[in-house]
Amino acid sequence: MTTIKPNAKINVPGTAGYLLWLRQDLPPVYAALIQKFPEVAAFDVTLRRTLATNGLGFDFSSIGDALSSAASGVGSVLSSVGSFVATNTPAILTTGAGLYGLIAKQQVLNTQLQLAQAGQYPAQTGMVQQPGNYPYLATVAPSGSLSIANLLTGSIFGIPTWVFLAAAGGGIILLLRKR
Repeated sequence: MTTIKPNAKINVPGTAGYLLWLRQDLPPVYAALIQKFPEVAAFDVTLRRTLATNGLGFDFSSIGDALSSAASGVGSVLSSVGSFVATNTPAILTTGAGLYGLIAKQQVLNTQLQLAQAGQYPAQTGMVQQPGNYPYLATVAPSGSLSIANLLTGSIFGIPTWVFLAAAGGGIILLLRKR
């Protein structure tokens, strides 16, 4: 039986949202970015300071000027950050302290970067576990607010949402006809 454990939705758009998503969903990758990019390290220092000042209940959707400014510093190197994430995530997740035993699908990494570059919210992701396989990170809800357009163009486990909706509708029709 396949299980899905959704991660918390990140309600911050753009570069800051992308970094918060990496921090939450791929901590070893985020830690490697801090080591590699001074701009990400500066963002992290500001983030930690903001969290210490505001406590655990801090709502990132009102990230404030300092955090927004730190994220804009990363925005200047966002393409390089994205390239590093795309190239190094598999090795980071399967070696050393990053041993997560999970797979981050390249499509998820690319989509999150594209959303950040477009100033949009990260798509909500979650861990998918299938019997006998490593868990993997997948998109569980599209970026931004839920709309019919987002719902129909989004995907679940890499399969277009409309396919799931069509299959569910067909299943319901078959069940009703058998009665």
